[in-house]
Amino acid sequence: MKISITCFFLLYSTLISNKVIKKNDFSVYVFTHRYDDRGNKFIQKNAMFKKIDLLGGNRIDPENDNNINYKSITAHLIKLYPKRLSMGVLCVNIENSLYHSLKEKKKSNNFNFAINEFIKMVNYIKKLDL
Repeated sequence: MKISITCFFLLYSTLISNKVIKKNDFSVYVFTHRYDDRGNKFIQKNAMFKKIDLLGGNRIDPENDNNINYKSITAHLIKLYPKRLSMGVLCVNIENSLYHSLKEKKKSNNFNFAINEFIKMVNYIKKLDL
């Protein structure tokens, strides 16, 4: 982590000093659960870092049976956003056969089914009133 953050700051400092970007116009989204206390303290001290939450494949398809499990999604989102007015940035990351079907030809049955399932899942998440 130290190396990647150090490299990032070298790049960031260079971009700022060369006026490629303005200091307050740049955000880096991080999964804070992947860092230890020291890393999280560093992230919290720097305004450019913004937290992003992860809804991973193990929460979307916990049985690994290539079905979207809405009960599991809801339970995890309640943990991430326990208060009704909680806000955040959510990364939906799924990599089961539905995901792989999105790489097929657009006219295939698998592709059409996968698209519909993803749209249904995203709409479900957007409409949740926890």
